[in-house]
Amino acid sequence: MTHLDDMPYTNAFMTEMLRIRIPGPLGLAHRAMEATKLMGYDIPKDTQVITNFWAVHHDPKIWGDPEEFRPERFLDADGKFVKPTHLVAFSMGSRYCMGESIARMEFFIFVVVMLQRYHLLLARDDSPPINEECLRSGQFLVPPSHEMRVKERFSREKSIMEYNQQMWDD
Repeated sequence: MTHLDDMPYTNAFMTEMLRIRIPGPLGLAHRAMEATKLMGYDIPKDTQVITNFWAVHHDPKIWGDPEEFRPERFLDADGKFVKPTHLVAFSMGSRYCMGESIARMEFFIFVVVMLQRYHLLLARDDSPPINEECLRSGQFLVPPSHEMRVKERFSREKSIMEYNQQMWDD
């Protein structure tokens, strides 16, 4: 994971993926241990409370253009990654996901390996976009099945140098 600090755009890309299509849009249910008031609302004792992470990640007051996929929102003027204060992909507070660090590590490895080794392409130029209307919702968001083409960037027999030379020659 130390490489992640040297890859600010990759870090921003992954963070934007977690923001715009959070896999778990709703937090787990909790119970109010005592009567309380939150943002002008009275919450009686023993009320079930569920956090709406989707609403936080799509609030125009926070993100400006929340429906735009824009990793640059997590980069400063010098191109360095800026950790967002309003990203709650792994919950927050004392009830945050204990597996966050391993999930982020696996996510990083998966993204980097896929992008290093493959070109990921739509199956057809007229493939329909995947947007929030086509996501199956529940406790987790699930995108519909869709076709794509996966083209190997280079094979084990062909070195990266040979691949790069071929790209310049084409």
